[in-house]
Amino acid sequence: MAELDRPVVILAASASGVASVIVFAMLPILSGLMADHYQLDDVQTGLVASSYFSAYALVSLASLFWIRRFNWRKSALLGFAGLLAGMILAWMAADFQFASLGLMIAGAGAALLFPISLTLVSDMDNSDRGYAIKLAAEQLVPAALLFLLSSALFAGFGLSTLMLTLFFVVLMSAFACYGLPARGRGDAPDEESGGSGWLGYGSLLALALMFSGFAGIWAFLERIGVENDFDPEFTTTWLGGGLDCLWPWALAGSLVRGQTAALSAACGWHGSRRA
Repeated sequence: MAELDRPVVILAASASGVASVIVFAMLPILSGLMADHYQLDDVQTGLVASSYFSAYALVSLASLFWIRRFNWRKSALLGFAGLLAGMILAWMAADFQFASLGLMIAGAGAALLFPISLTLVSDMDNSDRGYAIKLAAEQLVPAALLFLLSSALFAGFGLSTLMLTLFFVVLMSAFACYGLPARGRGDAPDEESGGSGWLGYGSLLALALMFSGFAGIWAFLERIGVENDFDPEFTTTWLGGGLDCLWPWALAGSLVRGQTAALSAACGWHGSRRA
């Protein structure tokens, strides 16, 4: 569907994707600041992180039942409202229980945005390009924030500074979603899939397990740095560098896919000429 490939729609997909992952991307710093702010032990710090993950996982899983039925603009509006409200509650909470509740609400809001962003790019005619741009934005924006927070401008930043920064990023992302369509493609693809259904489900399960392990490590990298007496600015810069190493591969994957298709077409044309 050509109208889904317009730049304004790609911007909306990228902006909603950034908003849906920004808290997770900053979770190592966020959980560390909350641990220091509320004087949490390791178990309580884990509960703060798991409150976000649990809500995110449940709402994302439920998208199977609503992603093609509900209006995407209204769903995104609800997602942004929940994300912003949860962040405000987590920021103003007097204890870590309310902070955990705020992160749970934020996780539910972010989980409304992520399936919309992902389904939107999958409905594009050039879904490889759309996904590459969306994924690059989801890595570049958090990486830029981490580098900014580790700079002298934000030396010794605290929980309030981080939450206000995240709030501003999410708010700007909401405004950038003005081109979000109400719905994507109405029908399932007409072409038959050449792969095995069970193989596809197995691949999804493997990815879920892999990302579960990654998420469990990522959320506590800042605490690991503290335990090993790393300088906080070094840890923040290192986390940003890790994210900054990911986005070129997203763009390269789209480029290689296109070059492979062009090479295949050229080889087919050359073969037909020889025949």
